[in-house]
Amino acid sequence: MKRIVYTATFGLTFLLNACASLSEQECLNADWSMIGQEDASIGRSVTTLSNHRKACAKVNIIPNQTQYEQGYQRGLLHYCTYTNGQTLASNGGHFFEACSEPQATDFLAGFEHGQKIHATKQAVATLKREIQTLNSALEDSLLQIKELEETLIQGDGNESSRRDALTEIDRLQLTAKDSRTALLALERRLKSQQRLLQSLTR
Repeated sequence: MKRIVYTATFGLTFLLNACASLSEQECLNADWSMIGQEDASIGRSVTTLSNHRKACAKVNIIPNQTQYEQGYQRGLLHYCTYTNGQTLASNGGHFFEACSEPQATDFLAGFEHGQKIHATKQAVATLKREIQTLNSALEDSLLQIKELEETLIQGDGNESSRRDALTEIDRLQLTAKDSRTALLALERRLKSQQRLLQSLTR
């Protein structure tokens, strides 16, 4: 039987396994088949059993490995699906562990599709941030132009300062023009990525 091995993000794996230890009461009342199924269905490694073993040693309980592994295999049937692979990847997760064929093929196909969704989401978010930054810069330029024009209208300053103000207005207007051009390009790219995201998530 071919087995494809996956791993989750380090933080997620650490969190899942760190939270995997059982309480003393859970050890005493353990249904090892159900515990194995639950561990697999939420993406915990089969090695989580060693954590349970250490936790339950405090009350002299030895996990039933056979029952645990049987339950774990049932849990993998829920975990190793196209939908779950897509969901995991689209939320930024990475390969976890131990999906066997034929489920591994479906899981991987879903995961690859989810990676495309995640990458497109990131692209959309990045473009939105760039547009926001550029809009702020454009607003600043327009505000400076307005203030300089008001200064000129009021007739403040000497001839030299007025020439400097006019020169600065010209520079700011060019900057504003470049910003508008860049914004149009970014907005086109954003719309394209949003359309792609819609097509990927249908």
